[in-house]
Amino acid sequence: MDIKKRFKNKAFLAGLIAAVVAFVYQVAGMFGFVPPITEDTFMQFVGIVLNILMGLGVFIDPTTAGISDKEV
Repeated sequence: MDIKKRFKNKAFLAGLIAAVVAFVYQVAGMFGFVPPITEDTFMQFVGIVLNILMGLGVFIDPTTAGISDKEV
């Protein structure tokens, strides 16, 4: 498993962020701590940011650096 390549993949990073947020809220719930911002609100914010990035074309081609597409 090539960790460096996985961290360069934007889809992997989006999934990792969602998993980390879910984990933090689960651990907080186990100890009875209720964060001031709900998990749903935070995930909606992350979804909005990801939708903006998709609209800009950042997620189109994960094999190239930056936001440019591969030359054909």
